[in-house]
Amino acid sequence: MDIKVTNEHKFLTPYSFKKLSELKVGDSIAIPKKICIKNFKKKQLPTDLCRFVGYLLGDGGLTNQRSINWTESDQTVIDDGLVICKKYFPRIVPKLNGIEVLIK
Repeated sequence: MDIKVTNEHKFLTPYSFKKLSELKVGDSIAIPKKICIKNFKKKQLPTDLCRFVGYLLGDGGLTNQRSINWTESDQTVIDDGLVICKKYFPRIVPKLNGIEVLIK
């Protein structure tokens, strides 16, 4: 599996957050043991939905306006995320704001 991040991207290690540039092969980073998605009947999530969850976990956050804020500068990734969002969450209308995608 490949993970694409900048050298400044921070990962949680057993001791603190560290930038990618500070990590070396074999270092431990935190990953979720389990991600529960209600009302999803399949035992294995589709690859594209997992990718979307990764986008939100890696570069997203919740706002106080009950929306998801996702910051991304790679237009290919933005386009991919928007297609996936529309596929699985058709009632959600993403709004582009510079390099931010607001999902309400």
